[in-house]
Amino acid sequence: MSDTTRQQIIQTSPGTAGSIPSLSRYTRCAKVYRDLNTDDLKLDYQRATIGPDESDTVVEVLPGEAWRPDLLAARVYGGKHQLAWVLQVFNSMFHVRDFQAGTAVRVPSMIRLRGSLL
Repeated sequence: MSDTTRQQIIQTSPGTAGSIPSLSRYTRCAKVYRDLNTDDLKLDYQRATIGPDESDTVVEVLPGEAWRPDLLAARVYGGKHQLAWVLQVFNSMFHVRDFQAGTAVRVPSMIRLRGSLL
C-alpha cells in the first residue's frame, strides 16, 4: 500500500470477511483493502481457478435473464444471486451484455465451488 492512511484493511485472512458477504468473490483473499477516498475495494490475492468438469451443467440464458447474470445465478444456484461472478468468470463473460437470451452458459456445481472457491 502506498498510502496506508487512506486505506482500511477489511479482511486479513480467508474466511474472516468482516463486512464482506460470505458468498462474495472477495472472501478467498488474503487481504482486502477499501480505499477511503473512492470506496473501491483493492485485493491482495491470487485468483483460484478450476477448469471444466463433467459435473458442470450447461444452461441457456432465458429472455428474462438477458443482461442479468444475477437472475441466472439465482435460478441455477437456488436463489444465490451473489454468485453471478462465478458464471461470469467461468464463462469469460465479463460484461452483462455478454448474457444474451439463448446464450449457453457453463454452470459449475455448488459442490465444486465449495471445495475450490467458497
